Amino acid sequence: LSMSIFAALSCAGCGNTSQSDASQKEPPKAPQYAEKQFKISGFWSPYEVTEEAFELYKNAGFNVFLMGNHSVKNWTTDTLTYLGSNRTEKSLELCKKVGLNASLCYGEWYYERCEGKNMPETPFSSLDLYGDYADIIDSVHIADEPSKSQMKKYGDDNLTADYKSVYGNKPYIVNLYPDYAPVSQIGATNYSDYLNAYGEEILADFDGSALVSVDYYPFRSEGFQTGWLGCYEKVAKTAKKYNAEKRFYIQSAVKNEFADSLSEDDLRLQVYVALCFGASRLSYYCYAMPGYPDDCMYEKCMLGQDNNPTEIYDYVKNVNAEIQSFSSAFFAFEWIKTVGITKDGTDGNPAILKLKEEVDFSDRKYLTDVKSSGDAIIGCFENGDGEAYMAVNYGQPSKTNDNVVEMNFKNVDYVAVYGGKSRSVDIVKLNGRKFSITLKSGEGKFIVPLK
Repeated sequence: LSMSIFAALSCAGCGNTSQSDASQKEPPKAPQYAEKQFKISGFWSPYEVTEEAFELYKNAGFNVFLMGNHSVKNWTTDTLTYLGSNRTEKSLELCKKVGLNASLCYGEWYYERCEGKNMPETPFSSLDLYGDYADIIDSVHIADEPSKSQMKKYGDDNLTADYKSVYGNKPYIVNLYPDYAPVSQIGATNYSDYLNAYGEEILADFDGSALVSVDYYPFRSEGFQTGWLGCYEKVAKTAKKYNAEKRFYIQSAVKNEFADSLSEDDLRLQVYVALCFGASRLSYYCYAMPGYPDDCMYEKCMLGQDNNPTEIYDYVKNVNAEIQSFSSAFFAFEWIKTVGITKDGTDGNPAILKLKEEVDFSDRKYLTDVKSSGDAIIGCFENGDGEAYMAVNYGQPSKTNDNVVEMNFKNVDYVAVYGGKSRSVDIVKLNGRKFSITLKSGEGKFIVPLK
C-alpha cells in the first residue's frame, strides 16, 4: 500500500481548543490489521483441466476455484465436476499445484446421470474421497436457485449432519434466486417468505458457519435495474439474523438477457455495492463462456467466444486487485446497515428509495451526518474498538458524474481512507470535523475514524 498524509486547512478564526490541540499532534499511523483476503471466484469454470487454464483463472485475481461447467456435449465422469467424478479429482490436483482453494460441486444430477444410480443417502460420507485436499477445500456448492419447497430437501437435518461430519464448518452453499424472479419460480408468496424459508431450513443448521449467496445482475437488456439495492438489503439482513457470510455474484457477461457492453466502472460499481452490504465473497458470472464452442450464450464473458481473455477479464483483474489492497482493514469490522443518500435538491433515485433502512446516524459513535452532491450509499460497520464506513458513488456509471460526499464527525480528528482506483491508504486530517471526498463513477472508499 502506498501512504500519504493530507492536512486540511483549519477554518480561519476558529479558536476551538480541541482543534488547536489536534493540530499539534503527530498524525496517527494507519492501523495494523490481521491479514485476510476476500474470497473471489468465477463461474463457469475453465473448459480445460490444465495447469495453463488454472493459472489464467488465478491471474484474474481469483483465489477460490468454483467447480461447475456443464456446457459439454458428453456428460461423463471426465467432463463434469461432482462428488466422486474423475474431473473433480483432477481439478483438485491442479488447484493444489497452482495455489488455489477449491469449492466442490455436490452435483446430484450429474452424479445420477453419469454414474447411472441414485446419489447415496449419506452422500458426503459415502463419497468422502478428498482427505488429501482438506487444506484447500473451501466450501461445497450444493444447489442453485431452489424454490421454497426445495429448501426442505437441501435443509434436511440428516443431509446437513452428514455434510458436517465430513466438511465441518466449511460453507454449505445454496445460491438464491434474486428478488426479480417471479413468484411462480420461487414458490413463495413473496421474496421475504422465500428468505424466511431459506433461513429456517438451511442457515439455521449452520450456526456460526452459514453463508448466504445470491445472484442479482443489474445491467440487463431492458436497462439498469432499480431493485438491486433493495434485494441486497433483504439478503444482507437475513444473513445478519443468522450470523452468516455473504456472497454476491458480479455480472461479467454481455448481450442476450444482459446489456450490450460493460465498462470497468460497471464492474467496479457492482463490487463496491456488494462490499457496502458487507460481502466477504464475490463470484463472477461468467468466467468461461457458457455453450462454448458451438452455442455461445453471450457475446463476451471474461473469456470470449474463442475461449481467450476479453477486456472484461482485464477489468475484473484490476478491480479484484483494488479491493484486496484494503481487505484486511475491511475484515476487521462487521457490517451493521446500509443507508442511501440522495442528491441534494432531488426527489431521489428510485433504487435508493427502495432501501428500508432510515438515514439515521444517531447510533454511530463518530459519524453524525452525510451530504452528497449526487446519489450515494453508505455502509456502516463496527467492531469492539471502533467503526468504519463504506461510501459508494451510486448510479449507472455511464450516466453518473463525480460525486462529492461530505461526512461530519465527532470525537475524532483523522480518518484513514482505503480503496478506490488509487489502491492507497491515506491519513486525512479533518477540517472542523468535516471530511469531503470526491468519488468517481462506480467508485467506493472504506473510511475508518482514527482517535
